[in-house]
Amino acid sequence: MPPSSARSGVRDALSGWLRRLSIVLACMSLLAFAVWIGYLDYTVRRQFSGQRWELPSHVYARPVEIYAGAHVSSGAKIGRGTILYPGVFVGEEVRIGEECILYSNVTVREGCRMGNRVILHAGAVIGADGFGFALEGGRRVKIPQVGIVEIGDDVEIGANTTIDRATLGVTRIASGVKIDNLVQIGHNTVVGADTIIVAQTGISGSCRIGSRVVLGGQVGVADHVTIGDGAQVGAQSGVHRDVAPGGAVLGAPAIPAPEARRTMAALPRLPELLRAVRTLERRVAELERRFGDQGR
Repeated sequence: MPPSSARSGVRDALSGWLRRLSIVLACMSLLAFAVWIGYLDYTVRRQFSGQRWELPSHVYARPVEIYAGAHVSSGAKIGRGTILYPGVFVGEEVRIGEECILYSNVTVREGCRMGNRVILHAGAVIGADGFGFALEGGRRVKIPQVGIVEIGDDVEIGANTTIDRATLGVTRIASGVKIDNLVQIGHNTVVGADTIIVAQTGISGSCRIGSRVVLGGQVGVADHVTIGDGAQVGAQSGVHRDVAPGGAVLGAPAIPAPEARRTMAALPRLPELLRAVRTLERRVAELERRFGDQGR
């Protein structure tokens, strides 16, 4: 064989091996890239999209979305489609319905129950101990709070709102209730359906709030008060006695709204009225003195 033909055959063979080696390297590169993408996807999902694969089987009926840092205690049941964001704490034997959303740092303590489509905004606390103490031997002794909180369907509860568990029995929030931020609801209170409670309202223990009630911002309700269905309480009112169904009250202490408005309208005129009364007092005193002198 001529030397030129031998060299040409070697070049062809070497070129073929190089092509095969390039294909093998390309396949290995693609495989390595796929493995890296899979690992990255796993890491991102673990860090940011929940850890469903780590939940015990008793927790869910179907997979739910639970973010890293949330804690679900033993015996809890969570309905399908529910989302628990980072920092959520769910206590033992809690029942959470379907399609609920619990935002970061929500606490639902042991035994509490909620229905479907409930939204709890960041920092809300459901089922903290009610404020109950007895005076014994000159000391305040804690009364055990062994009841629960029960929340109906389609309830929305604002950030940093607290609803205390009952001393015995149930603190109940009926379906459709909407509660703003920074609201306090005391133990054994019952809130009726479709009621609205605006920010910074405080409701003492054992109150009965009817259905479709509206409580304005910063309302205070004394313990054991009943507010009837459809009643309205104006902002910053202090309610110390029962409100009739459909009633409207305003002021601190709360009085019927028309009377409260007249009182508030008169308040700016009080200094003027006080000056007029003092002037009249002086004139009456002067007239009395004159008539007294004439009589003598």
